[in-house]
Amino acid sequence: MRVILHVGMGKAGSSTLQATFAQQRGLLRESGYLYAEIGRANELTHNPLVMCFQEQRPRIFAQEKFDAAAYLKRLADTAKQSDAATMILSSEFLFYMNRASLEKLKTFLADCFSDIQVVAYLREPVSYYLSLQQQIVKASAQIISPFNSSSAMKGGVERYQAVFGSAFSAHDVSRSSLVKNCVAQDFRTRYLRDVKEDAFVTVTKNESLSAEAMCILQALHQNGFTGPDNVFTDAKHEIMKELRKAQRKLAIVGKPSLKSDIEAGLSSKFRDEVQWVNDATGLSLKVGVERKEPTPEHWKSERLRDLLAVTDSQIDRLNSQLIAQLWGNRIPKPPRKRPQLIE
Repeated sequence: MRVILHVGMGKAGSSTLQATFAQQRGLLRESGYLYAEIGRANELTHNPLVMCFQEQRPRIFAQEKFDAAAYLKRLADTAKQSDAATMILSSEFLFYMNRASLEKLKTFLADCFSDIQVVAYLREPVSYYLSLQQQIVKASAQIISPFNSSSAMKGGVERYQAVFGSAFSAHDVSRSSLVKNCVAQDFRTRYLRDVKEDAFVTVTKNESLSAEAMCILQALHQNGFTGPDNVFTDAKHEIMKELRKAQRKLAIVGKPSLKSDIEAGLSSKFRDEVQWVNDATGLSLKVGVERKEPTPEHWKSERLRDLLAVTDSQIDRLNSQLIAQLWGNRIPKPPRKRPQLIE
């Protein structure tokens, strides 16, 4: 059996790939591919692999109790017992593992599989920065300023090329570079050629918030929500649900964008890194122009209103719709018949 190891990177279509693989398990299995269920039935990702080989866990897994030896044994047994030709494993957290941990991972995979293919989709740093802020603001007011922004793209590519060599492949996740503008269809075309195109249904994840919604959500984190910051709660999920409803009601379409000077500053900041990745992988990620202008006015700001291309009137319009929805949800509906007064 061979293995295809999808390693992210984060914010580069991983959720869509994983949801599609999980929903299409039956179709994949009929075509000779096994999207493995190691930890539990209907397993969506294989994030526990990170905990098996790296002592310093990602924060999201820091408190989890986990039996690494048992997980690896189940994975190895699955590989031996399955009659599928190819196993698919996926976790975006694998992209950020250190080199020593990757060496251990490679040794384990080599003992279980006859062939290893490692796949990463990459997202250029400016687009990644904006997507990351959208993810952060869903749970917290504490976004990252352009000044403090960083990129792990070069480091990840460098480590995987060093450990896996030619078995590692990288692809651009920008829509114009993908087959049918879809990361799942792109992956199917490249790596799952025995799967019929018309039967392979993509599951879309992570609906985008507008710039207006992002600004409102950050303000609510600062002034409206109670409890700890940086934690998803039912109240936050409910507000995001109402914000998306309000966006649809007002026909707000299109994804958020950064102010032009902020985008240019970030593009310049990561210019050398993107060029290095292009040279190392043969990709054509967008390379920024070296910036000669002064630092943007809000370069160190952590306020979304300073960074996003959005006006106060646009924010006020969506906020008014949100208030109307929330207020309307709390007004009791009048009875169908006028109640009889007691004399």
